[in-house]
Amino acid sequence: MTEAQSALARAPAGAAGVLVERIQRHSLDDGSDGDIILLDHGKVVGKFSAPPKLGAGKEAFDDALRHMLANGYTVPRRAGGEVDRSRRDIDVAAFMLCCDLPPDSVEAAIMVGSDKAVERTIENTRSYARNRLSRAIQKLKP
Repeated sequence: MTEAQSALARAPAGAAGVLVERIQRHSLDDGSDGDIILLDHGKVVGKFSAPPKLGAGKEAFDDALRHMLANGYTVPRRAGGEVDRSRRDIDVAAFMLCCDLPPDSVEAAIMVGSDKAVERTIENTRSYARNRLSRAIQKLKP
């Protein structure tokens, strides 16, 4: 997303697919910078939402999950109906990566934000967080 925004910002004015308008959404508190609307000869050809700004540590984890839930994310459940915290944590890690959080920050956020991680010893917490990050990276590969 950042690379696409940079390329569009460098394009000459009037070129097809050039960033022509940025709508600020001051009424929303998701921390985003607003929508990016792409026009081609006056016709809307694309619209992108900037990723939300996430805090650090537990706040990043909580912000990511809150944003996901607000946008229709369904928490995965096990056969018995309880939350599948492992799959949820992979999904949250993938979301944080898509919001441009560096992998080490994502791992740290899982260590302190995931209720499943904080139930473990510090060695197991680190291993769990590293594993969730690795699975999230695999999930995002094409």
